[in-house]
Amino acid sequence: MLCANLMRNFFQLGYVTPDLDRAMELYRERYGVEEFLIIDSRAMHPGSPNYLKIGLAWTGDTMIELIEPIGDHPLYACALPQRGFGIQLHHLGYLLPDEATFDAALKDLEAAEIPIVVRSGGTEFFEVAYADARATTGHHLEVVLPRPQGQAMFDSIPRAA
Repeated sequence: MLCANLMRNFFQLGYVTPDLDRAMELYRERYGVEEFLIIDSRAMHPGSPNYLKIGLAWTGDTMIELIEPIGDHPLYACALPQRGFGIQLHHLGYLLPDEATFDAALKDLEAAEIPIVVRSGGTEFFEVAYADARATTGHHLEVVLPRPQGQAMFDSIPRAA
């Protein structure tokens, strides 16, 4: 059971959409998710034509992440609807408690021949890796190790009633 420990740490459904505002409105109307924390990554990448607009909300113990990629984002563009508006599953997220568990999860994914396609160098908020599991599951896996500032951000995300 190479990836069993990873699966026990599920916390997030990550979706891509060509229209974040419309996607959040749909979640408000259909699913009662009234409030989102909005993140615009332009501040992290000044002057870049490539950035993300993200809406985050908790529903129970599950975080909903809605991502609108702007510009050229090969990691996210692969899941965008082929035409028109839509919300498409991109990844399942796994929140890991410490560096040893994070590193072990990445080794387990590689041993299971699920390639790591993106790994951040780590920030004061998070260490993140994406594994491409589309061949077996149809989506990516996002492995997240929060730093104290990242955990504080997660704690500030609105919760649906």
